[in-house]
Amino acid sequence: MLDLKEERKYKRLRKLGQELHIPIPEAFWTLEVFDKDG
Repeated sequence: MLDLKEERKYKRLRKLGQELHIPIPEAFWTLEVFDKDG
């Protein structure tokens, strides 16, 4: 599981990706893992 610091970095990375219109693979992997577990 991600700790809080890593989670904040992912959120910031996703936000930057959205602003620059760049898909961030790590963000999608994180979402996939949570979807399968949850």
